[in-house]
Amino acid sequence: MSSLIHFLKNLFAASPGRETAIALYSGAVGQARQPAFFTHYKIPDTLDGRFDLVVLHLYLVLHRLSAIKPPCNDVQMILQEAFFADLDRSMREIGVGDLAVGKHVKEMASAYFGRLQAYDHALDSGDEAALMDVLARNIYRGQLPSGDCVERLASYVRRQAAHLEAISDEDICAGRVHFLSPEISETTKSRHEDDPRA
Repeated sequence: MSSLIHFLKNLFAASPGRETAIALYSGAVGQARQPAFFTHYKIPDTLDGRFDLVVLHLYLVLHRLSAIKPPCNDVQMILQEAFFADLDRSMREIGVGDLAVGKHVKEMASAYFGRLQAYDHALDSGDEAALMDVLARNIYRGQLPSGDCVERLASYVRRQAAHLEAISDEDICAGRVHFLSPEISETTKSRHEDDPRA
């Protein structure tokens, strides 16, 4: 994570907005990398799966920022620029050639903005079925795992949004944000409690 922060600090000129955006972005990325998403929620541990988890957590941060009046426009702008710069860097690190990077980032940008709009509609509607449908399409890409993973992920998203809403505007604007731990299913909890080796 320190390499990501170093990269972003070198990318943007020093400003209060920069420091807040970098703190928020690195927090969202760190949360999206939690192993529980790939084990307990059965989200594919692939480039697509990791991309979708970062987008989901970045959306939750942006959703919270949008409630602040007056809006933190500079923070939101740098936050999204940081995301696209990180995408570009990641593409190059896995060996995507210069000529193809722009095309890949453009495709991901289209997916990103589409997901933001879909999450916004589903979360603000209060319709649990709509949120589950959006997560099934965008996080699992229609390949649903067995069990209640989608339902539990929808519950996680709502709890996380409520948690972020409870954080003060002052703390949000200073980049002081922490996320709730991903929920572990009751079945997994019981197995861990029954087996001391777990």
